[in-house]
Amino acid sequence: MSSAQLPLESPAPLILVAEDDPDDAFFTRRALELVGVPHRLFLASDGIQTIQYLSGTGPFADRKLYPPPALLLLDLKMPVVDGFAVLRWVQAKAELERLPVIVLTGCLRESELKQALQMGADACMAKPPSPQVLRTVIQERLATALPPFQPTFKSS
Repeated sequence: MSSAQLPLESPAPLILVAEDDPDDAFFTRRALELVGVPHRLFLASDGIQTIQYLSGTGPFADRKLYPPPALLLLDLKMPVVDGFAVLRWVQAKAELERLPVIVLTGCLRESELKQALQMGADACMAKPPSPQVLRTVIQERLATALPPFQPTFKSS
C-alpha cells in the first residue's frame, strides 16, 4: 500500500474500481498511486460485486467497513453483469445520482463510448489510464461530489 492509498477506515474518499482483469486492476491501482490523490481503494472483480458494494448489500452491508464510494471507475467488459448493466443500475438509483462514474475501457469504439456517456458516465478513458489524465479527471469529478467527498490534492 502506498502513502496515497489509505485503509478503508480512513476519512479519505473511497474509489471503487470495477475491473475483472487482474493486470488491468494492477495498472489502474498503479495509476491511482502515481496521481497523488489521497484515497481508499476497493476492487470489485465483477458487475455483481460492484452492485452489491454500491447498494450496501450482501458482504458489503456494514457501511463502516464498506463506505459509499466518492468515485466509480468502471470497466465495460466484465463477465455476467457488464459495465453497461452497472451503468443502467446506477442511473436507476436516485441516491447515486451524484456518484461520478468514469468508464475505463480497453476498446475505444466510438459507439460504445457514446452509449456509456448517454447512459450517465461522466467520462471515458482508455486502459491503462495515464496518471496525468486520470488525476485531472478525478479532480474534476470529485470536486462536484457531495460532501464529505471533497478531498485536498497534493500539488504536482
